[in-house]
Amino acid sequence: IEDLVFNHDLTPHLSHSKDVGRTRRIEDSQGRYIVYAKGTFPLEYTLDGLRIVLDTAHGAAYKVAPAIFEELGAEVIHVGNNPNGTNINDKVGALYPALLSAEVMNYRADVGIALDGDADRVVMVDEKGDIMNGDHILGICAMCVKERRLLNKNTIVVTQMSNYGLEKKMN
Repeated sequence: IEDLVFNHDLTPHLSHSKDVGRTRRIEDSQGRYIVYAKGTFPLEYTLDGLRIVLDTAHGAAYKVAPAIFEELGAEVIHVGNNPNGTNINDKVGALYPALLSAEVMNYRADVGIALDGDADRVVMVDEKGDIMNGDHILGICAMCVKERRLLNKNTIVVTQMSNYGLEKKMN
């Protein structure tokens, strides 16, 4: 690979610009995503009366996440919801759940939800302020699905980042 990179002209192997994909703007992408996310929520349930502290880490979900929970009926208390272009994940969000825990207790909320800046990670806090990371959440979901006899092949799939404690508990 080094020989190719350093000693050869790779330009003939590059794709021509006409062969590379294109993008297009979807004018109401946020609205579409909110509708999609709400559509995954069971119709027979509502979040009416639920108080949620939501920390969006000044990131990608700062507009859509609150809208989803509010439109499902929850009262949403915002944390980490003022992006300025440089403060993403700055002592907020899933990387810093202590703030969420304190705010759940302060507002006597039912639950706290913290996302990271690109909204692909979640940490939750219960009404007592106890922090639950992804392994906790995955374990709780797995036990619930197993109890309903819906856990396919009695198996969950985790990443190598998952804690051995999760594997031990699931066994």
